[in-house]
Amino acid sequence: MGASVKGPDGLYRLEYTRCNRSSCKKCLEGKGHGPYWYRYWWEGGKTRKKYVGKELPKHVMAENHPDAPAAVQDPKPEPKSTKNNEARASMDEYMERARRWR
Repeated sequence: MGASVKGPDGLYRLEYTRCNRSSCKKCLEGKGHGPYWYRYWWEGGKTRKKYVGKELPKHVMAENHPDAPAAVQDPKPEPKSTKNNEARASMDEYMERARRWR
């Protein structure tokens, strides 16, 4: 599991997913697809989970870090790299920025 952020309507977590296709290189050789943001909350005595997307919602980032620079509050998707290592490096940089603002 990845980073987590408290929001007004639950807990937001970054997670990787697996498609379980036998020919998928991301699942066989790496962490899987993602990371993607998911929202968790309690309802009726059960934990609920909902897919949010590639970016953390603006209202969650702004609530947790109102003094954060605009680049952190509203991250722009970086161009996709053709190499997995470059893509992972850019995600590691994003996660490090998010950790510093906690």
